[in-house]
Amino acid sequence: MKYLIVAFFCLLSVLPCEGRTITVDITGAAEFRSIRAAISDSNDGDVIIVAPGRYYEKISFAGKNIVVRSTDPEDPAIVAGTVIDANSLGPVVKFAGTEVAECVLSGFTITGGNAARGGGIYGGEPSQPGKIGTRATIEHNVVPLNSSTGSGGGLANCDGLIQHNIVTQNTAANAGGGLWHCDGLIRGNTVSYNWSGHQGGGLCGCFGTIRNNVIFFNSTVDWGGGINKSLEPNGVIENNTIYGNSARFGGGLCDCGPSTISNCIVVGNSASVAGNQFYDFSDPHASPSYSCIEGGTQGTGNIDADPCFADAGTGDYHLQSRAGRWDGGGKSWACDGNTSICIDTGNPGSSVGDEPNDGNNVRINIGAYGGSAEASMTPVNQALLADLTNDGIVDGRDFALQAKDWLISGSNKFGDLNRNSIVDMADLTLLLDDWLRTTSRYAGL
Repeated sequence: MKYLIVAFFCLLSVLPCEGRTITVDITGAAEFRSIRAAISDSNDGDVIIVAPGRYYEKISFAGKNIVVRSTDPEDPAIVAGTVIDANSLGPVVKFAGTEVAECVLSGFTITGGNAARGGGIYGGEPSQPGKIGTRATIEHNVVPLNSSTGSGGGLANCDGLIQHNIVTQNTAANAGGGLWHCDGLIRGNTVSYNWSGHQGGGLCGCFGTIRNNVIFFNSTVDWGGGINKSLEPNGVIENNTIYGNSARFGGGLCDCGPSTISNCIVVGNSASVAGNQFYDFSDPHASPSYSCIEGGTQGTGNIDADPCFADAGTGDYHLQSRAGRWDGGGKSWACDGNTSICIDTGNPGSSVGDEPNDGNNVRINIGAYGGSAEASMTPVNQALLADLTNDGIVDGRDFALQAKDWLISGSNKFGDLNRNSIVDMADLTLLLDDWLRTTSRYAGL
């Protein structure tokens, strides 16, 4: 019998326990007045909910796998009104580096930080082999006006999911005005008006996947106004809009050659010495595909044309469309007098993801909103699934591209028209269905 009792208590010890919900309100109307005190009292699995207010403090997760969030992380007014301000006394938020994805920071304005690394958010540098920074999830935050005396004005060493944040007006004396050495999935963020004294005005040394971000008006003194040193051979830079960034070398991107670059809009960037849009100091040089690049570049499916942004002057980089374009201000769909050439001209092998389900929509859009629910809609006769070369007709050149990948497995293959990760007879049949068909998209170009 005693063995059964021991076994029962051992079983209890491994069953998951529901965490506490802990409340914070600077007015004293909750359990704690400070976020730091609430974290100190918390345990793994707890959720800390913070009421609006300006909290003059620095916080540290200290390795605890907890959720720290505002009352409504998806409400911009709540995020703007729930402020953590370090008053230039260190990083605003600090992680130990051992946290996992279930650890979440969400729904704050994070400002007033100053540190050698990660003025706004510092992911830590644990000593365990293979671990560099926290794997915590960082989402729905605004990270403005932080600084670093070294690298990572906004964020540094954060290797988990970083999504739906606004990282703006941060500075770094050396590298990564916005983000530095963040090596996980960086998705759906706005990275703008950041500055660095040497390299990577927007992002520097981020070796994971950079997808669906708008990266604009960042600057650096030397290399890579938008993105610098994405040197990981398995790195992915896809469906980003990179606009108006500046540097001496590589106004848009610099030294990103080893990464796969596709479905991006890279226009309006400037370099005072060389490479307005792209620059690489050494091999391998960047080889983008299915991207809209000002000035043009070699590579499969690339185009050189005005992307027809909704209103670049106000930071609206949705694509104009006669069939419908998402209006974030009005939270509705609007129709334009023009249609962007970037609609339905992305890699035919890429999934269209959450794009509006329309019979005319056969390919992913190029740019930050491609594959998302805010992707602009496709007018009739504007797209051809099998036009692999993006020259407006399906012919022998498209067949030749498909043949190069024949029976080769892998995602995002150019000729994988049914997107099942292998180029085979089913894909050839789809190409033949479009044989010698043309699109009106390129009329007049």
